[in-house]
Amino acid sequence: MKKFSKQINQKMTEEPKQEFKIDEARVFKNKILGLMDSYLKVVSHGPVDDRYLAGNVSIDGKEMLAEAFVNLLSEESSNKQTAILESLKSKIGDWEAIDNLIDSINENNIKIENKFKFDSMIRKYSSDEDSLLMIMESKASSINNNKTINDYINLIKESKLSQDSKHKAQKIYNTRKNELPKEQF
Repeated sequence: MKKFSKQINQKMTEEPKQEFKIDEARVFKNKILGLMDSYLKVVSHGPVDDRYLAGNVSIDGKEMLAEAFVNLLSEESSNKQTAILESLKSKIGDWEAIDNLIDSINENNIKIENKFKFDSMIRKYSSDEDSLLMIMESKASSINNNKTINDYINLIKESKLSQDSKHKAQKIYNTRKNELPKEQF
């Protein structure tokens, strides 16, 4: 025991210190969801049918609305960062480095519309990944915007699909990306 405690310079009775990272976006989303649960309600005006009383009524899309709020705020902050970097161009002579930094900021922002479309596609077809891949392939052929394709590729990386399906889906969208003209980059 003494050797072990000397190696890590820590008493054996103490637990190792752990660092916790707080994700402010997740905390904000959970607070919005809590507010929605507290204040939103379903109100019926007029006669109520018996079949509505027998079932459960809920509000659909609360999480999507909360994510939209979080994305709106993150989009605002990235717009402010871009404006600050644009103002630095007059002071700093290396415009190319600033443009690359602005591009990387804008590339990491996923459009909320693309996220909602991707999430609904995953929800509908996640039970059968083969059919999901077929749907992705058919929808990818109609996409003509590189930003949308990049968003889908980033969303695939974050999704809960199997590694094999992730690889196949990324290949589908990368193939479509290579088919598009280079001027759109």
